Amino acid sequence: MITNAPKSIETHYNGYKGFLARLSQRLTATDRLIDQIVYQLYSLTPAEIAIVEET
Repeated sequence: MITNAPKSIETHYNGYKGFLARLSQRLTATDRLIDQIVYQLYSLTPAEIAIVEET
């Protein structure tokens, strides 16, 4: 039934909204953690970190 396809896709997407939001939050947190590890690895100063984060 092709006429129901858009509604079915929307229903499927809505079912995954919460999962996608949580996944996005975890990815953001992981990205921040990687940044902090790299800053420590290269012994960046707060001033250097600010420069890196501006770009």
